[in-house]
Amino acid sequence: MTASTATTPRPTVALRATGTTVVAEVLDSTAHDDGEGFSHELTLWIPSGSGFEVHHRCGHYSGEQRLMVLVDPVVRTWAVVH
Repeated sequence: MTASTATTPRPTVALRATGTTVVAEVLDSTAHDDGEGFSHELTLWIPSGSGFEVHHRCGHYSGEQRLMVLVDPVVRTWAVVH
């Protein structure tokens, strides 16, 4: 799971306690090759509350149109579940 809030595990633990799982739609994907690795920058639509758009960059994307996301809609904290 990749959290959007920090690199430490504490925010992810808090998100697991307060968040819910939703299916985010992949609106756009841009591939990046920096010579050492390959990644994708994704634009996602998270359908929680009134919905909101986010950006996520990872090396785990393989063309899916929908991704599972853990989200706390009150504070708009989210994490893609890999």
